Amino acid sequence: MIAAARRSSQRVCWRVSSSPVDPAAVLPLRVDDVSLEVVGEADDTVTIRLVVFEGDAVCDVKEQELSWAALELADRGELEARVRHRLVRADPRALMPSELLRRPCPYRPVGPFDAPTPRHWVQAVVNAIREQAHARGFDARFECLEDWPAEAAHAYYLWHAEAMLGGNGLESFLLQAPLEEVIGVLAALEAAGCQRFTARAREGLRLAIAEGASEFQLQADDDWLDEHRDGERGTWSTIDHWREGGTYWLIEHELRPALAEFVRARRELLLVS
Repeated sequence: MIAAARRSSQRVCWRVSSSPVDPAAVLPLRVDDVSLEVVGEADDTVTIRLVVFEGDAVCDVKEQELSWAALELADRGELEARVRHRLVRADPRALMPSELLRRPCPYRPVGPFDAPTPRHWVQAVVNAIREQAHARGFDARFECLEDWPAEAAHAYYLWHAEAMLGGNGLESFLLQAPLEEVIGVLAALEAAGCQRFTARAREGLRLAIAEGASEFQLQADDDWLDEHRDGERGTWSTIDHWREGGTYWLIEHELRPALAEFVRARRELLLVS
């Protein structure tokens, strides 16, 4: 889980489109073992407290300062549905108030597509999936992908792996990618049956952790890093090359065929019937 792997943070100013609903009209709100309430207001921000319960005992409390424009609040019934939607997918102790309040981003099947070749058809499918993931903005793509079925998210990350790794290899990707992308790409490679590429990517992950210069290390917690730290690792020159087993060879001989087969095998979920 991405939430379990991430270092905790307490305050964020989260800015998106304006909210038509006053927070005081829908908060406080109690849903199952969580409650949300307004605990502070300023000219353009509001502080919301999230309390997580175990029975009658409080087990976690977080406060987050959000811009008024960030809240996108709905009526009380819809807001309760949003919170329940999020609680099904994550441990509330790993969430911030903004994550519980944001609008869901459901996956919409794409297509149909009329393409001259099977390769063009697969490309049309993954391009449409990519556009949908980016519909709320590139920086909001992870929020959408968290709401999608695993198969749709895997299809996105397989496309992303081909696009990113084909240019600069695992070295550039693993040293610059945020934690969500690293976890998403690894999970997608495994789901698509890319055994050799998964092993190569994990070797690169261990090397990136050992070098201590990767972007994802700033976000990942120590337990996640320890889990992925140990094992064989070479050098970037033994990972990123065109010879058999290297990153670029694996993109051509394992990733692209696996992506095509993954999309074809899951067309009933990914495409309009």
